[in-house]
Amino acid sequence: MELKKNGVYPLIKIKSPPDVNFYSAHKSCIDKNGFVWFCRFGKNNMKTTSLDSCEHILLIKESGIKQGGVFIAEYTELSTELNANEIGIPEYYSGLPQPKALWIKLTSLTPLDYSIFSAAFVVNSSNGSVDNIMRSMCPAFFLRSTSDQELFRRKES
Repeated sequence: MELKKNGVYPLIKIKSPPDVNFYSAHKSCIDKNGFVWFCRFGKNNMKTTSLDSCEHILLIKESGIKQGGVFIAEYTELSTELNANEIGIPEYYSGLPQPKALWIKLTSLTPLDYSIFSAAFVVNSSNGSVDNIMRSMCPAFFLRSTSDQELFRRKES
């Protein structure tokens, strides 16, 4: 997975239920179906047109996990509505009361070391440190890559 210098990438902060392993729940759907529908719950502060104009790489940060809980994913589709019977939706989503604001079809999901994450990106709007926005109540941001980087090589099939 290649990041382009000055490429803009969305970051969504999440809070998983205490009994759910976010990575395992989503990665098992990808392994089974080739994709998972990741949901941005609650009020969505990111426009789909903005997400479509970015590189189709999404950063996800689990709130409450200091210096960790960061994932990088590739996405192919966005939707504001999805049929509840659609394949590729993690089972635990059905029990969550929050409104389902945005669906993002992920085709890969990989844990990302926090030190790599922190060094590789700055806040797009302010050029500020990623560490500073982790304390913010805002659930989503756009980040900018500080250099060309290859984070992960795709496995050859």
